[in-house]
Amino acid sequence: MPAGAEETHRRALTLSSDIVITDTWTRAITQADGRDTLSGVVAHYAVASVDTSTGTNAGNTTLSMGLGSTDMKTMRVAFGAGNAAHYYECDLATPGGNFANPPNCQTTTTGTYSIVTVNGAQIMRFAGHPAVDASIGYDVVYTQIDWGGGPPNRWVYRAHATKPDYQNRFAQSLRLNGAAWSAFKTQLGL
Repeated sequence: MPAGAEETHRRALTLSSDIVITDTWTRAITQADGRDTLSGVVAHYAVASVDTSTGTNAGNTTLSMGLGSTDMKTMRVAFGAGNAAHYYECDLATPGGNFANPPNCQTTTTGTYSIVTVNGAQIMRFAGHPAVDASIGYDVVYTQIDWGGGPPNRWVYRAHATKPDYQNRFAQSLRLNGAAWSAFKTQLGL
């Protein structure tokens, strides 16, 4: 490396609430059947409507949590009385892919859900679900956003909330200064 080349080690710790909708196009829930509000989502995915048969519709009567104990499982949720959240785990055909056929959805545990307002947006959080793959650094939440004008512009999205532990809130990076980057570019032929 040439004289003056340096590498800077940066460390960061996220302190504030960190809820992100990773893609407003693919993370939106259909507005059909009143699912444009969190209360509509709760009503639509009621425990009484859950079908855990071996048919191809078994997983579609529950709401996706996008998580699982392994990359070949997906966690689902349905809602009961008194803020009860009933969790299910279904088989996937490929890691992170579609349901297996049959999806083999199984009841796992019962926990709770709560709806709170954060910076003007309603957020649905979950508690008491089964353990998920340790490599996943976020919790799934759902949020209701009104872009203005009521129902046609009101959507519910699946979002990610960074887990509140040190491991998932700490980040580090190495940065090169101009002299070091120029030397690397020359070595790479860029």
